[in-house]
Amino acid sequence: MTDGPSTSPHSDDRALYSAGQLLEAGRYREAAEVIRSIERSCQAAGDAVEAEILAAARRLCLACSHQRQEMDAQHHAAKASAGMERRLRDRVSGILDLAATRSLVGPAPSEAASTPAPRQAAEPEAADALAVQCLGPFCVRHGDRALEPWPNRRAKAVLKYLVLNRGQPVMKEVLIEAFWPDGDASSARNNLNVAVHSLRRFLRDAHANVSHVVFREGCYSIDPRLHLWVDVEEFVRLADAGLEHERRGRLPEAARHLHAAEVLYQGGLFADDPYEEWMLQRRGELQDRYVAVLEHLGGLYRAVDDQRACVEVARKIIAVEPYREAAHRELMRSYACQGQRDLALRQYLDCARTLDETFDTQPEEETVALYEQIRQHARV
Repeated sequence: MTDGPSTSPHSDDRALYSAGQLLEAGRYREAAEVIRSIERSCQAAGDAVEAEILAAARRLCLACSHQRQEMDAQHHAAKASAGMERRLRDRVSGILDLAATRSLVGPAPSEAASTPAPRQAAEPEAADALAVQCLGPFCVRHGDRALEPWPNRRAKAVLKYLVLNRGQPVMKEVLIEAFWPDGDASSARNNLNVAVHSLRRFLRDAHANVSHVVFREGCYSIDPRLHLWVDVEEFVRLADAGLEHERRGRLPEAARHLHAAEVLYQGGLFADDPYEEWMLQRRGELQDRYVAVLEHLGGLYRAVDDQRACVEVARKIIAVEPYREAAHRELMRSYACQGQRDLALRQYLDCARTLDETFDTQPEEETVALYEQIRQHARV
């Protein structure tokens, strides 16, 4: 339909019908545009009364559009609040699961039977269990009390090595190579003996008069009878369980276990000792596992359209791997879906700058295409 005096009454009737159809479909702004064109036609024809009636109808259409926007905003806010409630509930469940696992039961009878040890002292009770934090700064706790101060750096390092390899006896030559690689054989053996002696005495005085470190057939190990809870072991167990639940389609259980694993990861392996070469490979493996946990969590949140949770997860991935483009794209999508287009475009610039500074390279085609979609206001 065209504006101006040449517009026929029949075309106005068709336009009014079209406006009514758009109104029924809830396309209020389009209906208002159609009504506006008929209004102009009436004004041009000198029909002021009809034009005023149509102007009132147009204003009501725009009011309907405004109310729809308000309703959509409230719906989005309600959905976001529901997502936050669910996320907080899952966090509480994860923490409760974590608390339950810290009952610190001892090794299974079959494990204890397979590694018999001479009785050096009374077997420790469950109440004497130790909790060892390896993810983040290293800490050993007995109840609410941290065991400290450590006698020396090497005694502490030997315990780290043995805890991380619990269940696998470590040859003394391996410990010597890890901590005294440049010394002569005699002084290296003496240094190891001094470190282990200091460690045993410290643990006996700070914890309990029980065997903590045993030596058998040329190998050192944590006494298998000792009740020990290790966060690395629990992190791996929770991550494995979460992925298995996801594979079987049990998504709430998957989210709960994966979130509990995420809560346990308080930082890189032995974050207070970042330069020891012997732990670098294992630290990288655990960080990769943590990122995988976050990626799977992000997939579960995306499936229920919880964009705020997706943002939180992607930020955590970028915090440990700032060059991971998939996480930057996830942030861009989530920001765009929440109407935060400026943040989405800024995230692309952050991604491009990080890649340039780290690898002297540019973002992938997929990332650039997503940026263009968002820049052009296309649906992502």
